[in-house]
Amino acid sequence: MFSGYLDKRVTVTKTQKVFDGRGGWTNKPVSLGQFWAAIEPLGISEIAQYSAMDISVTTQIHMRYNTSITQGCVIEFRGRKYEVQGVVNPAYQDEYMELIVVETGKPVENTPALVTESEKVTFAGKATGDGDETRKIYFGVTYD
Repeated sequence: MFSGYLDKRVTVTKTQKVFDGRGGWTNKPVSLGQFWAAIEPLGISEIAQYSAMDISVTTQIHMRYNTSITQGCVIEFRGRKYEVQGVVNPAYQDEYMELIVVETGKPVENTPALVTESEKVTFAGKATGDGDETRKIYFGVTYD
């Protein structure tokens, strides 16, 4: 694998126990940084292999080897979150790693949420200047 293949910038976060400032601890997502990666969808035969293990894996991510990226880390790319299910170190060379990931289905903050027709929320908004008080305004709900 050559470095020009790693052409996508991703952000990696990990849930860690951090001091909450009031004498206790809390679990919070902590950013491990931004890294270059290659993201590619799996082929049909690979998807069938993972579905046999009851894992809905559809994407594979390649990155430079990094010991801090482990199972349970979350990779954010283009408004999508992927949870790492497994880490493979090919031939134990400690050069590159393959991450087997599952999309969590939760949009990243500050990105538009995908809302279906049944999930739309309505409310009677203010008059928009035309005097129509009954106009309904639709907005998406962001998930966390």
